[in-house]
Amino acid sequence: MELKAKSLQLVLIFTELLTLLIKVGEYVLSIISSDRTSIREKLFHEGDEFRNLYREWCLLDR
Repeated sequence: MELKAKSLQLVLIFTELLTLLIKVGEYVLSIISSDRTSIREKLFHEGDEFRNLYREWCLLDR
């Protein structure tokens, strides 16, 4: 009986640690995905600015 109780305690501890690890992983992934979105937005925004400058330069060259 005592062995079953200790086994159950170990299973519960392992489950709690695994749950904590999953929550930390989700948090890290949310940070990474939000950073990628902002990087992607910055690249598109800078690309638009570059295209606009290039168009203005082409118009001035005429």
